[in-house]
Amino acid sequence: MDEKKMNIALLTHADRLISSEFIEILSTLGNLQYPSQESVQSPDTLRDILRQTDIAVTGWGTPLLPPPEKESRLRYICHMTGELKRIVPREYIDHPDIQVTNWGDSFAFSTAEGAVALIFAVLKNVVNLDAKLRQTGRPGPLKRSFYSLRGTRVGLYGLSSIGRRVAQYLKPFSPILSFYDPTVTEIPEGLARHPTLDSLFAENDIVTIHAGLNEATRGSVDYRRLSLMPKDGILINTARGPLVVEKDLARILSEGHINAGVDVIDNEDDWKASPLINLPNVIFTGHVLSQIGLQEKHCLQETALANLKRYLRGDTLRHPVTPERFQLMT
Repeated sequence: MDEKKMNIALLTHADRLISSEFIEILSTLGNLQYPSQESVQSPDTLRDILRQTDIAVTGWGTPLLPPPEKESRLRYICHMTGELKRIVPREYIDHPDIQVTNWGDSFAFSTAEGAVALIFAVLKNVVNLDAKLRQTGRPGPLKRSFYSLRGTRVGLYGLSSIGRRVAQYLKPFSPILSFYDPTVTEIPEGLARHPTLDSLFAENDIVTIHAGLNEATRGSVDYRRLSLMPKDGILINTARGPLVVEKDLARILSEGHINAGVDVIDNEDDWKASPLINLPNVIFTGHVLSQIGLQEKHCLQETALANLKRYLRGDTLRHPVTPERFQLMT
């Protein structure tokens, strides 16, 4: 492929993704077109851009792409972030001549760190201990039945790249690790497999959620399954809010049966409207646990640029989005 003849369209203006340096590098890889955010929002304009583009770079803020057309030059969509379904229609994934990639596991480490931090915050009752000490000048009493990971049963709902990293990070603390994920064909060393989601909840003290949100998983954590957890159990959700029936979680928390660490809810535009918000046995983190500060933009740009250079060289791309992977994605 002749790099200089490649037309590249940058279709995101997100501050968390784009910098002047990134734009400059893209311009050295091919003929760069960087349309305004307003023009990209026009379906007709976006369709015209894609007809003349070999490579589309997408990310946060990119509108849903129109279906692929026969006369389009488009052959590669380099999606800089994770979730694709709101931006890239399934027709592109199934298209025999168009490749699609996303950030893959580039941020798995950060989300996994957040999940582990939330596990310890709930396990050690950090927030309530701090509040009690500030209010009374004395440490609060410890009332739960366990406060250590050593020998504690920890179950992972979903063994994605994030779930695997959580298991990896927890192993030095000597918990008893298990998982439920019907899509996994090979069982990782040191993890027991649950045949059903019910058994995962019934046989673990802590359940941490790392499944993708799709038709099979939406609302799968309901009151009945939460009730299977042992007294003082802990639920951690750093995946997607709608995996859990929020009113059911509020009900079981209000009954004092379990505790929770919640990074995601149904409506993240209004956390105060959540039925969970006034319950004392839940810790919120506002869906920011995966952020890595100043490193984020650099990490996302490096992942995208590495794949763009691979494509221009004709090399195998990293983090390809296959039909099977797309189906399981949020």
